[in-house]
Amino acid sequence: MVPPVQVSPLIKTARWSALLVGMIYGKKRYDYLKPIAEEERRVEAEEKVAREEAERIARQLAEASDDSILK
Repeated sequence: MVPPVQVSPLIKTARWSALLVGMIYGKKRYDYLKPIAEEERRVEAEEKVAREEAERIARQLAEASDDSILK
């Protein structure tokens, strides 16, 4: 096997710096997007409750009109 090549300290520093900058950027981006996603989930949950209620009412109305003996 060929022995490993000595990597320049400048390249090592640049790679570690890029890694750290990426981690900091990711953390800031996550902190920015987290409240937006929570709000979207909250709104979706409210819409789901309203949608289920409307479906329940429609189902009850359909059952009431189908089960009539006065057809």
